[in-house]
Amino acid sequence: MAFEPLAGTTITRLRYWRAIHIGAEDNYQPYISLSTRSNIIDTCVIGGQSTCFAGGDDWFPNDDTTTNRSSYRDLPGLSASSIIVGLYCGDSDVHTCGNGSTLTHVDAEIFSAFLTISDPDPPMIGTPIGDGWTADTWSQGTLPLALASSDITGISATRVYADGSLIATLQRSCSYDRPRPCTDESSGTVGLPTAGLADGVHQIAVSAVDAAGNETRIDRPSSLLTDNNAPAAPIGLVSPAPSSTANRFEAHWSLPPDAGSPIVAARYQLCQGATCSATQTAPSLTAVDGLVLPAEGDASLRVWLVDALGHEAPSAAATLALRYAPPALGPDATPTPDPTPTTPTPPPTTPNPTPRPTLKASPKLKIRALSHRGRQITLRGTISARASGRVTVRFRTRVAGRARTLTRHSVIRARAFHTTFTLPRSLARARAGTVAVSYAGDADTSRATRQATIRWRI
Repeated sequence: MAFEPLAGTTITRLRYWRAIHIGAEDNYQPYISLSTRSNIIDTCVIGGQSTCFAGGDDWFPNDDTTTNRSSYRDLPGLSASSIIVGLYCGDSDVHTCGNGSTLTHVDAEIFSAFLTISDPDPPMIGTPIGDGWTADTWSQGTLPLALASSDITGISATRVYADGSLIATLQRSCSYDRPRPCTDESSGTVGLPTAGLADGVHQIAVSAVDAAGNETRIDRPSSLLTDNNAPAAPIGLVSPAPSSTANRFEAHWSLPPDAGSPIVAARYQLCQGATCSATQTAPSLTAVDGLVLPAEGDASLRVWLVDALGHEAPSAAATLALRYAPPALGPDATPTPDPTPTTPTPPPTTPNPTPRPTLKASPKLKIRALSHRGRQITLRGTISARASGRVTVRFRTRVAGRARTLTRHSVIRARAFHTTFTLPRSLARARAGTVAVSYAGDADTSRATRQATIRWRI
């Protein structure tokens, strides 16, 4: 009996439970050998005695104990092309070997065996396809991205990286009880989730991983522009005369830093009490004038910004308090009517410079590896040497229409962190999930969050 791994791979370690025996027959030789029959690594020689043994019969199914088992043997550091188990009958005067009667004369039994097979070559990959690879404009959400790949031992996963950090994994089902554990990946539809990325420019790579963990990675030929968030509120919203007797107001502001798509509009509302006017678009990105309050008294001006992808956040608008207080009238005075609103004219286009706040150092938070095996999901990442304490890791998935979340805390050690989720049986039907890593920041390091999506097949 022989086991041969795939061409191009070698057996580097052999762990096995066996019983080798000869009884009363001097010409037999049971053996276990590597690569050729003559390269014997385990045998029993009777040497004129009545019987001989190697190993024993103290093995049982699922035996995880090795130190007190005579049948167990561990051979690391091999480089073999096959494992051969056999019985050899040597030449003799009678030119034959007996087979016993009620008991066999010779046995070579393998109860259980585990082989470590080396695959030194990385996978072969095709050309990535989808908007995640070709888009040259500002993008948002999850972009289509796929990579076909192949390998002698098959493909175990397809991965996506952003700025060197793992953000998505398509985990495949592999069976490591066969020479070729995985199959080739004909589609590799992994997708590129941008929601967890900061708005701005990112370097994207996609890779294929074979059954041995070898990885072939290819970089996107151009940077990816992502924008999933609304611009921040305007900076320094002020009015030259926030209190007026003539019911005519103007205001100006500066644009905030924004790494996403260009800011294309400024919108505003006037509110008195619980009543707000209809939303209007300012004639300029940084100013509005000719504002008229519906009635005398206090009011507030709310201003927010809109980017080229239509993102806006009215609830996070900048606000400015205004007051219309007409002068008191004498007994014979005639009130002057409020001016008719005129079309606002834009102010000078050069905004007043606003000093930027001092920024904390980036924690350089990155997800380095995300994998699924059985019911376990394992995450590993790195962080800046300045960062200390711990990170919070949340795994989110959806089963039968219900969102489920698992949370772990991982202590930062030597600029690294890792954690493992063991999915409960109630989540056995889950096929995908999102892992988010958060660092709360400290005195000199800013907070950060990184997110990655993993999918797997059962």
